[in-house]
Amino acid sequence: MASIELNNLPFPDSNIDDEKPNLALGRFMTVWAQIEVVCGFLFRKLTDLNYDLTMIIFDNVSNVDQLAMLTQICELLPKEEHRVELQGLFAEVQKFSTIRNKIVHASWGEFNREPARFSSNLTSQQMDEIFNETQKGKSLADKLIFPVTRMEKFIPEMINLRDRLEKSLDAIEIPDGPLSRHQRKMEEHRREMLERRDKWLAERDQKP
Repeated sequence: MASIELNNLPFPDSNIDDEKPNLALGRFMTVWAQIEVVCGFLFRKLTDLNYDLTMIIFDNVSNVDQLAMLTQICELLPKEEHRVELQGLFAEVQKFSTIRNKIVHASWGEFNREPARFSSNLTSQQMDEIFNETQKGKSLADKLIFPVTRMEKFIPEMINLRDRLEKSLDAIEIPDGPLSRHQRKMEEHRREMLERRDKWLAERDQKP
């Protein structure tokens, strides 16, 4: 049978004081926050809108809606390989988003004598299945209980995902959006003004 100890009320001081489990949780959340930041930059690039407007839209919807918007916007990319690449990356983000929700909305405890996060939606029946190590219980434990060593294994995977998302910022071509058109128009206007200046200077220098 599995060894389970769940830290219910009153919460023990170890929930805060134990460094190893909280370090693992902190590192996990730090990398997740970095992934969210890169997704925000990708949303800005893919929509090609004003920065402040983009952040207002992106920051005022749920993570589920953010990923739904990003995935749908990918359909507008001109190259199929870029669409496939980004949609694959966002599917990985969705996977870790689900894991993150279960880890954050959880309580500390011990699973087989190791500090672990127990997802808050675990029912007593599910706990019985896990305790008795039935086939269903083992599957539930994988989905809803996150020992420290397992959280630590997620971290390099998430760092790798973050790095690939960052690279896609430069590598992927975006649709011709309003910001790009405005910048191109301003650049054309600047060139015209410089040409007029050069022409005026040349004509002035030719005058006796």
